[in-house]
Amino acid sequence: MKRILPVAFFMLYLFVGKAQSPVAHYKLDGTVSDASPNGNNGSVVNAAAPGTDRFGNAGSDYVFNGTDQYLVQRYLCTDHPRKATIALLTSGGIVLTQFIGFLFIGVLLFAFYHPFTDPAYATAANAAFPFTGGDRVFPDFITKYMPTGLSGLVVAAIFAAAMSSSLNSIAATAVNDLYKPFRPNRDDKHYLKVSHVLTLIWGVVQILVALAVRNQPGSALSMALSIASLINGPILGVFLVGTFLRRVSQPPALIGMLVSIGTMLYVFFATKIAWTWYVFLGSLVTFVVAWLASFAFAPATKAIGPIGPIGPIADEE
Repeated sequence: MKRILPVAFFMLYLFVGKAQSPVAHYKLDGTVSDASPNGNNGSVVNAAAPGTDRFGNAGSDYVFNGTDQYLVQRYLCTDHPRKATIALLTSGGIVLTQFIGFLFIGVLLFAFYHPFTDPAYATAANAAFPFTGGDRVFPDFITKYMPTGLSGLVVAAIFAAAMSSSLNSIAATAVNDLYKPFRPNRDDKHYLKVSHVLTLIWGVVQILVALAVRNQPGSALSMALSIASLINGPILGVFLVGTFLRRVSQPPALIGMLVSIGTMLYVFFATKIAWTWYVFLGSLVTFVVAWLASFAFAPATKAIGPIGPIGPIADEE
């Protein structure tokens, strides 16, 4: 009883006294600021620090590991921060193993074709010698040297990977963000039919894009990453705005994002800046423009309180 009374008085003080629950804002610089009048600011042990991705691009690690849909969908499916952390750490280990496997396949293909035995290899301008591009090595091995049944499974796996994620994600985004606002209050069966049509349309679009760029010089991966970086930079900029700039509301953030997209399109078509700088430049432009535009709008409202873990949702009867 003697131990229970102090705890009871303390809880009573928290709920009916003048003290307010802390509203923690975890920043990427390792600090935690309390938005409540308590002022319980502090720092996080072993906090995240800015770094680079596996290609050495500054800021791209935040894009993939913080704002990319592949990672966001993992921790949005959890009901507790600890589970979200476990999901991200597990995904990191799986992705690391996956890329080690990809690189090992490249080493095996290099040993199989042994281009270093050709005297022309030393003076070849293309690193994928004797092929015109690195993207042609594995398809050549699949079609010419892999056993018939196994090659069919690999081709089927390639088609399955292309259809399983990107087409469904694009169709779902188009239905929820573009179609539903103009056609609200429809039943799920209607939206499902629309998603089927959009999936077919986006599939045709992707095939046309692939046919258009199949003879382009360079790697298809580098081209895809360069195009993705045009949007990843502004997205990362909005993420940083929400993390570091308290007064910025939604309109300035959107203005910063639109200006950044326009700037990056100019950089892509009118300059020779390498695509590895796109994420850094796009996020910087978004951050600066959103901060400047915030002075023309009302400050963003503060959080009204902490958000606890999401509990189980009861079934509707």
